[in-house]
Amino acid sequence: MLRKLLIVLILNLISILAVDRMTFKYSSGGSISGNGNPGVITLVVGLLLFIILLFYVGVLIRGFNSKSRSKLVNITLPLTSILILGIMIMGETSEIRSLSKNLNGFTNNKDSVVYRFGWINQYTNNLFFNGYIFFAGVALTVFIVWVVTRGFSSKL
Repeated sequence: MLRKLLIVLILNLISILAVDRMTFKYSSGGSISGNGNPGVITLVVGLLLFIILLFYVGVLIRGFNSKSRSKLVNITLPLTSILILGIMIMGETSEIRSLSKNLNGFTNNKDSVVYRFGWINQYTNNLFFNGYIFFAGVALTVFIVWVVTRGFSSKL
C-alpha cells in the first residue's frame, strides 16, 4: 500500500509540474496564444491521479487512526490539517488575484486577455491543479477521515 501511495505521489508531483509547464504565461503587452489548450490533457490526468492519491491517503489515515490512541495525535492531526488547509486557501486566493491582475480580469471582463474563453483555458490551467490545491486536498482528506473515524464525540 505504501509503495502504491509513493508511486501515485510522485506521479502527482510530476503532473503538477506538467500542468504548470503547459500553462501559457501571459506577459503584459504580448500577443494572445492561439495554440489551443494542450495543458488540458495534463490537467485531466493530474486530477485523476489526485483523486487516486486522496483515496490512498484516506485509507492510510483510517488505518493510522484505528491503531493510534494517543491524545497528542488525536489533537495534533486535525489541528495541523485545518492550519495547512487555511494556509493553502490563502495561497490559492493570492494566486487567483495575481493571475487576474496579470490577465486584466477573467472570462467575463471585456478588457481581459481571456475574455470569451472558458474558465479552463491555456492561461488558467494551473489554477485548478497546483501545489496549493494538492496540499489543501490532502489536508482536507486527512481532516475528513479523522472526523469520520474518530467522530466529534470521541474523548480527546
